[in-house]
Amino acid sequence: MSRPAAIEIETPFLRLAGIAHGSADGQPVLALHGWLDNAASFDFLAPLLAPTLHLNFIALDFPGHGLSDHRPPGINQYFVDNVPIIARAIRALGWNRVSLIGHSMGGGVCSLLAGTFPELIERVVLIDALGPMADDPGD
Repeated sequence: MSRPAAIEIETPFLRLAGIAHGSADGQPVLALHGWLDNAASFDFLAPLLAPTLHLNFIALDFPGHGLSDHRPPGINQYFVDNVPIIARAIRALGWNRVSLIGHSMGGGVCSLLAGTFPELIERVVLIDALGPMADDPGD
């Protein structure tokens, strides 16, 4: 079954929106967009990869981006705070292991996610990303 279809994932603090491509029984792939972008940034790539490689390809909007909810008042807005939110989304999707594709900021989150939750991650693909950046070399 081919799609794209809008999806929603409920987490304890907010609702995440995304776009699903490919087959629900395909290999799980989660795509994370760059800063000030949204899940639609994968609209050209996902239809090429999903059917060819039999993927369950989900592009997710970060909190405060696209159609996802903003974080509620009092919840941190730091870059690293995306890591547990995305880990919860992976678990909410029922995935035991997932491949990640991250563009720009999404690549930084993918790198942190793979280092923090290696048991969840099969592989990581970075597009225009090297990983998280620090302002101070001591960070």
